[in-house]
Amino acid sequence: MAATFSRLGFVPTFGVTVEGRIPDIAITIGSTSVYAEVIAPNRSEIVRTATDQINEIAGAILAAGPGGSIELFLDVDPDNVDVATYP
Repeated sequence: MAATFSRLGFVPTFGVTVEGRIPDIAITIGSTSVYAEVIAPNRSEIVRTATDQINEIAGAILAAGPGGSIELFLDVDPDNVDVATYP
């Protein structure tokens, strides 16, 4: 996140205390300070399951062909899985 703000021309600051709390990052826009916290997205169980299965497949492929070059293309992005049609 800090790198993105830097590329946009902002100067991110870390460790700033605000009302007894320390947000992950602070930037100044004009005369206004903006504070942000980085959080993990709330991913559904179905997306976590699909991602875990993709990681298992990728791990098995890498284990079967050590030292080789492997490209794996997926038909679907796990974040766009249709829950109604997922097996």
